[in-house]
Amino acid sequence: MSRFGKPDLKKRPEDRDRIRTRGYTLPNLFIFITPLNINNLLGLLLYKVSLKTSFTLSLLTN
Repeated sequence: MSRFGKPDLKKRPEDRDRIRTRGYTLPNLFIFITPLNINNLLGLLLYKVSLKTSFTLSLLTN
């Protein structure tokens, strides 16, 4: 019988969804990449905010 045979899925049908998720198949890669994506998004957000504030300050000082 294969690793994910029909009898196994009949016993525990929730495994059918868990097998297909990326976090279950590559947990280490998922854990490693997710914080990097969050850091990049936060960095871009802060960069845009700093550009806006510096632009408004330059307008106010002139």
